[in-house]
Amino acid sequence: MGRLDEGIIALKLYDGAAWRWYYFRISPSEARYIHSLTKTRKLLSPTIAKVRGKYRIQFCFEEKKDLVDPDPLKHTVLAVDLGINAAASWCVMSPDGTVYARGVIHLPCDEDRLRHLMNRKKMYQRAGKKSRSIYRFITNANRRLSINTTKAIMDIAVLYSVDCIVFEHLEKGGRKRGRFAERIHMWRANDVQSRVENQAHRNGIRISRVCAWNTSKLAFDGSDETDRKSVYRYVHGEKNITTACVRSRAGNSTTAISMQP
Repeated sequence: MGRLDEGIIALKLYDGAAWRWYYFRISPSEARYIHSLTKTRKLLSPTIAKVRGKYRIQFCFEEKKDLVDPDPLKHTVLAVDLGINAAASWCVMSPDGTVYARGVIHLPCDEDRLRHLMNRKKMYQRAGKKSRSIYRFITNANRRLSINTTKAIMDIAVLYSVDCIVFEHLEKGGRKRGRFAERIHMWRANDVQSRVENQAHRNGIRISRVCAWNTSKLAFDGSDETDRKSVYRYVHGEKNITTACVRSRAGNSTTAISMQP
């Protein structure tokens, strides 16, 4: 690696005839940051990637962490359901089935930015114009959405001191159909799970994946199937909250919930 503390790195590259050592200089701030990471992590061989006509060096590190007790019957679980309209919905549950907290993660700024860029792309396509930058903007906005979703999930996991984070095992193969086909195609569910896995292992939290069948159909307490009727009613483009009935098939009872806008 050369003299990393001085901002000088050495790379062994192939010049077409033989492998030779080449020395490069990086900024002092980046050199100090990489040198500080080597004190607690193992520095692996760097890689060189070509991005937009420029070559960049990527430093890789290896870190070892001890996870929690492997007994799954003692875990406090954070169940996460990644969505398309909302970033994710979550539920914290104890080993005996007690639900500590529930909630929905909304990222309105990131979601509106991505929706605005997608509408702009459609505008260019209808007008027959080509824009090279719009696709890059959409990719960056989609990546930023997954990063912020990961941060929100990890904040909840650390807040409630969970032992395991549970995701659905999603298979996104096949043709996308429907009016939200583009959103489904851009759904970075696997990327969010990969980022959460890296951050969770760094904090000593385990990751588990379960079959996605009936996870949204059945109630969280295991009583019966849920009635997924929404309490929202749209009148001339405005959303009003009206009285809704929630029926329980197990007890054949009806409960009226009245909410004002």
